[in-house]
Amino acid sequence: MRTAKTIGALILAAAAVLTGCGGTRGETATPHGGASTPPSNFLRGQIAEGEELICTVESREEAEEIASLYGIELVECSEHVAAFHTEEDPYEVIRRGEEKGWPSLEINHVITLDDPVFSQNWNGANTAEP
Repeated sequence: MRTAKTIGALILAAAAVLTGCGGTRGETATPHGGASTPPSNFLRGQIAEGEELICTVESREEAEEIASLYGIELVECSEHVAAFHTEEDPYEVIRRGEEKGWPSLEINHVITLDDPVFSQNWNGANTAEP
């Protein structure tokens, strides 16, 4: 479980770097061009069951406020990453937040070392030979 959270946090951190992460709290951004549903070639694994959504936060209080705003359950808040559970379609929750200008959430994808997505993207399958 800790490995899944670590990988989720790494993906979230990469997304934050790719989207600039320097906006105001009212702005939302997604790492895949603004669409709530990523394109088919977007790196993803299975959605983490019970912790479907994640975001970066400054404090547990901020994570609790976000959970209240979205009507979702705060599952864990550790090292500035909050994990949330929802019974709804997580993409619909993200879309609702984008429409209302709420702090952005991301899907918590779980990618394991034996996942074909991992091997295609990190084991040299997509790198050009010199």
